[in-house]
Amino acid sequence: MNTKWNMTFFMFIGLAGACMLLYSSAAGYFNRYSSTKHRIYALPAGVSCTAAALIVLLGINDFSRMLNILMRPYSGLSSAVLAQVAAAFAGFILFFRDSGKQTLKAVSVLLSLVSVFCIARYYMMVARPALDTHILTMLFMAAVIFGTWLLMSLNSDFNSGAEAEIKTGLGIVAVCGILLAVFVARMAFLTAEDRILSAHKLIAGDYSILFWALAVLLFFVPFALLIISLAKKRICMPVLCGASFAAGVFLLSVLINQMPVVKDSINNRIIF
Repeated sequence: MNTKWNMTFFMFIGLAGACMLLYSSAAGYFNRYSSTKHRIYALPAGVSCTAAALIVLLGINDFSRMLNILMRPYSGLSSAVLAQVAAAFAGFILFFRDSGKQTLKAVSVLLSLVSVFCIARYYMMVARPALDTHILTMLFMAAVIFGTWLLMSLNSDFNSGAEAEIKTGLGIVAVCGILLAVFVARMAFLTAEDRILSAHKLIAGDYSILFWALAVLLFFVPFALLIISLAKKRICMPVLCGASFAAGVFLLSVLINQMPVVKDSINNRIIF
């Protein structure tokens, strides 16, 4: 399997693992007197984060290079892999040794968000001008938070009432849509030297089918389902909403890993 597909699966599985870890730890922290069904999600969170780290390490297929990555935590890829390992460890601890202590769950919440940040940081390189923006980090964070909301909706861990829950989901998915639009619009403000992947190329060019498919699955379908659910005053079908959103995140992972890398240094960039 080529490197781009390795990194696509790394990003997607890493975000999924962070989402499940965030749900499991946050639900346990804020619902300390409720049932412990959220612990079930700690195990797949640990497995997903472990798989994400292994995808990178085994894809290298060179033991010395593996050690080189793990021994350089200041680098983007190393911090992403190490954060996934830490998140995996937290997930397994939550599942096998959950003693009810809130400190462990609070630390797990933090680790899930740090792992998302580290994945985004890996892609924010000078050599990838289209991705060198903090909008990417915010988009990843919003995606993981929405996925966590879906799991909470599925497991009825909200206590604010059906209408308030749906409005919360609408707000989060709307933020995802806005960030995706700003992410694309930002490319139009890059200098001519930086216009490696223009907004036009995404909207009507080579990447348009991939981009519009992810926009529909990541934003339009979940948004429409939530509007319908709000009109009928009941929780939307979280399985359909989650399946659409997960497919959109996967396509986003594919798209990001298709964006070109340049070797020469780039000056006069506009970074939002």
